[in-house]
Amino acid sequence: MDNYYIFTKTVYDSLDQDKIYSRYYDVNKENVALLATESLTGFTKEYTSSSDIITYLNSQSSWSYFGELDFEDEYIPTIDN
Repeated sequence: MDNYYIFTKTVYDSLDQDKIYSRYYDVNKENVALLATESLTGFTKEYTSSSDIITYLNSQSSWSYFGELDFEDEYIPTIDN
């Protein structure tokens, strides 16, 4: 799985949540960084590795510092929501 994306929350809310493996919100909950189980469209940014997206997120003040953010933490919609 190498489908790392950043979506606005509005677009994220319209996605099929079963395609999301892992996700994290920015400080204001306006954007969502995620790992998807398949290719998605409508994203703001796309990455092919967790290190690339983590480097980007850590360079942005709108995101909390993640250090070694773990996209292996599974998001399960029926449990998390």
